[in-house]
Amino acid sequence: MSLLRRIPRSPILFALAAIAVFAVPANATTALSVQRIATGLIRPVVVTSPPGDSRLFIVEQRGTDQRGRIRIFKNGALLPTPFLTTTPLATGNEQGLLGLAFPPDFALRGG
Repeated sequence: MSLLRRIPRSPILFALAAIAVFAVPANATTALSVQRIATGLIRPVVVTSPPGDSRLFIVEQRGTDQRGRIRIFKNGALLPTPFLTTTPLATGNEQGLLGLAFPPDFALRGG
């Protein structure tokens, strides 16, 4: 059995591996660390923030009701109301809400 088949497949595991492999220069001397900022998320796949915005937008691939969500983490807390909720999505491992992109005028439109 290959090593990849023994490692649990998790979007967070793959995201952390991508950060560790691609975001750190080979000659970096700073250690990476992970800090939990929120709990209660279901299948989080992306954490991002638009330029000049202090909020973190967290993409949940698909919740227990099969709807994708974008949640906002602001001032040290996860806001109770989602920024966006989709209609029910497909249920495969690589299906659902998988990303988020902000338009260039996001800050002007008051996202």
